[in-house]
Amino acid sequence: MHILSLIGLLGCGSSTCPPGASSGADGLCYADTTSSSSTTTTPSTTGPSTTGPSTSISTSFSLGDPITVQAVAGESAVGGTVEEWLDAVILDDGTALLCGQGGLILVDTAGDIVWQDSSVIRGYRIAADGDLGVMAPREDSPQLLDLSGSSPSLAGPIEGFSGVHEDVAVDDGRALIGWRDNGGVLVDADGHLLSVLTASDAFAVGLAGDRAALTDGAELVLWDISDPTAPQEVDRVTMSGSGRDIAFDGNHLVVGMGGNGVAVYAVSGDALTHRGDLSVPGSAFSVALEGDYLWIAAWEVVGLAWLGDGGPLMLGHEAPASNAMGIAAADGRAVSADWFHATTMTRNEGMAGPEIVAPEWLWFTDDSAQSLTIENDGAFDLEVTLTPSGGFSLSESQITISPSGRHSVVVTPDGGSSSGVLDWISNDPDETSGRVELSEPDQSIGTVHEDFERLGFAWPDTTEELYRLSDQQGSVVFLAYFALY
Repeated sequence: MHILSLIGLLGCGSSTCPPGASSGADGLCYADTTSSSSTTTTPSTTGPSTTGPSTSISTSFSLGDPITVQAVAGESAVGGTVEEWLDAVILDDGTALLCGQGGLILVDTAGDIVWQDSSVIRGYRIAADGDLGVMAPREDSPQLLDLSGSSPSLAGPIEGFSGVHEDVAVDDGRALIGWRDNGGVLVDADGHLLSVLTASDAFAVGLAGDRAALTDGAELVLWDISDPTAPQEVDRVTMSGSGRDIAFDGNHLVVGMGGNGVAVYAVSGDALTHRGDLSVPGSAFSVALEGDYLWIAAWEVVGLAWLGDGGPLMLGHEAPASNAMGIAAADGRAVSADWFHATTMTRNEGMAGPEIVAPEWLWFTDDSAQSLTIENDGAFDLEVTLTPSGGFSLSESQITISPSGRHSVVVTPDGGSSSGVLDWISNDPDETSGRVELSEPDQSIGTVHEDFERLGFAWPDTTEELYRLSDQQGSVVFLAYFALY
């Protein structure tokens, strides 16, 4: 990813604040632990605690790590530039095809990159069924892929549709493309238009037999495409967020909703039945079904959930090599498109565990107490023992958190201490120990920002030159970060 920072004399405000600060109602950043008055508010000594729904999942699963990382293929695996892998699909021979800024790569069952074509237009989403594949480059024409040979190849663009498109699905010789305000475009194996599924904002799409699904903003729409030239809308429901990806196998229908988590539905004939939502750390960009199992690519983690009896329920998750953007799964194996890497993972049959989610830092100023919140994203009770050092005390040192629950412990600096550590041990099978750094906030309103120099301009003159932050005292400085992808 190429980053460009510009300094312009415009205005300020951000919804994302530096460590130790949080956004106020005015959109500006304020230190977490102090107010403008002389009164310091101390959190309750018990802290909030929530627990998830009761479940009999332990009768179906044994305690253990549900996911094992098998292999990671990275930048040094091939001669060309390997970057910004965004999506993946597992082909019939078990290899995985990934698309991204670097074109296309083929990853074998051992996780090794065995083929790459960097000359191909960059891919955003990819889907395949048999010898037919479709790659959506987002703003360029979608590309038909020929998967009949030993190496994938472009079979030609799908022409005739302008505008931004997003997700793509392929099934039984047909492809459905989410084309935003143009609706969902259904085409045949040669790219010829069959019909348009009308929508004001078609983003995520799914195909399974004679049913199609697409997200229309925050609504999920089910279509009957038994006559592909005359599709009929049969059901529409409202979700808790906008869709970013759909996994659909005819029975389970799952929608990745970005920062709103994952919505799980059952499909029976013409009806959608909401079974529940799942939350994961990060943002659910991509979802993949493997029978009653669900894989989730959520930037920070790759999650695994159970959709069978007692579900939907998170079983656990693993950190990807870089950032999980796309996911594909089949036969107990998943491949994650990890931005700068391709990570292959295996599912450990019948295993589940508690899954600890704890912050890496906790920030203190002026002897004020802070609440440390720990979550359990797994299927079994999470047991955690906390040990502080450096002059801090806890409201409690041993906690138990139910599946899908969270619990807060109050951490108090003793005698003016503002720096220390909080070590923890847990019964999470793959994260048995960890550490939370306890420290003063580094930057917030009222503190001096670390000095730096960047290219910028003074509006309305757009001529670029070098600006140093410390030279702009008394002026309003606007920082814009442009991610070119």
